[in-house]
Amino acid sequence: MSRPTDPRDDSEIEPFDPTGAIPSGRMAIEASAGTGKTHALATLATRYIAELGIPVRELLIVTFTRAAASELKDRVRRRLVEAAEALGSESPPDDELLAHLQRTDRRIRAERVATALAEFDSATITTIHGFATQVLGTLGSSVGTDPDAVLVDDSSELTAQAAADVLVAEAIRRERTGAASDDLPTLETLRNAATLVLGNPDSPHPTRR
Repeated sequence: MSRPTDPRDDSEIEPFDPTGAIPSGRMAIEASAGTGKTHALATLATRYIAELGIPVRELLIVTFTRAAASELKDRVRRRLVEAAEALGSESPPDDELLAHLQRTDRRIRAERVATALAEFDSATITTIHGFATQVLGTLGSSVGTDPDAVLVDDSSELTAQAAADVLVAEAIRRERTGAASDDLPTLETLRNAATLVLGNPDSPHPTRR
């Protein structure tokens, strides 16, 4: 489903047609899990390249995890390969998108897709953290950030290290003050509690052993 993002627009939500008018401006696409979001994005990327002549280096497709970014990159490349094959063939394809691309301007579209495949590595298909890292690297010192800071999209290693540091510091403090240490939580318990809080700050987070 798709709809304009302007809250003043009271029009009804309409089904998203991947071979309809190519979206421009801002648009929200509402979809549940397993409804083909990756397929839709790969289809749209192919259409922007083949029909509008958008260079692949100007594509920016951002998702949440490395696995999702890797799958999305593979799907976009595969869709372009399928488009190239369809545009170079006289046989009508069963695929709705490929049949749509075959209808007009086949030579121009074939050239655009071939160029995109040759330059595919210049496309930016990455995670949010990966894109943020690229932007910060491009801006350099003008953004006033810590040059040694590293953005990561998986906090599990940092959480484990932080939990270990806290336990060690508390154990040393108690040893120095003569306080009992038998009620300290285990490392696994503290790490799980920290992970819970990071995912939902409002959750209760007991640290029982």
